[in-house]
Amino acid sequence: MVNDVTRILLLASLLFAPASFTGPFENLYYTTEDYPPFNYREQGKLTGISIEILNQVWQELGVAPQKIDVMPWARAFKELQQNSHHVLFAVSKTAKREQMFKWACPISTVQVVLVALKSRNITINHLNELKDYRIGTVRSDAGEHILRHEVALGDNISSNVSIQSNLVLLDKNRIQLFTYDSYALPNMLRQYGYDPENYQIVYPLKTTTACFAFNKAVDDKLVQTFQQALLKVISNEKYSLLYNKYFHSPR
Repeated sequence: MVNDVTRILLLASLLFAPASFTGPFENLYYTTEDYPPFNYREQGKLTGISIEILNQVWQELGVAPQKIDVMPWARAFKELQQNSHHVLFAVSKTAKREQMFKWACPISTVQVVLVALKSRNITINHLNELKDYRIGTVRSDAGEHILRHEVALGDNISSNVSIQSNLVLLDKNRIQLFTYDSYALPNMLRQYGYDPENYQIVYPLKTTTACFAFNKAVDDKLVQTFQQALLKVISNEKYSLLYNKYFHSPR
């Protein structure tokens, strides 16, 4: 009887234990979003500072270039949480996210800011003033996490599928502010046909770090090996050239 119970408990522990991933780098599933200048398509080819860094990491590891799938951010973020072999980049490492994934950092810094139309003449001096505005976010992105979990806003957040949705709502005055990364903002505005000169940063929310995020089931040694290769890549003088190429040159 004891042996039967033991066998049942052992079987249950195997069935309900969290999945783990211990395969090689080639068996990881790499995902990203369209988010210039970090990762985006140009003439049908994936490029951006994150893409170039990842290719250099693969080279450092002796790994052939792998397939990278581009998908909407909310979907990619959900799949990262659910699938044991997923890697997503570039992910801002916020307090809320830190315990959710395993990390290899940095790709670069990220400055999450609040943006408004210049014509609205909005001035924000303190976080308490945010309750007077409707704020657009991209679902599950860093700005939304910061507003919900660090600033403790909720009722006046409009969570949308893309920056394009927020820009449309801003024009209609359905929202008065939206969150985005200050580095990515000018490129994204131009991509959708908007003039960056018509927008202004009205409040800096937080400076954080853009990283590669791994599902928690990915083996620690694999993440550590990736991290070591990443540190070699960003300590190389080529990294400064990449940084200037993508962040200090208009695209």
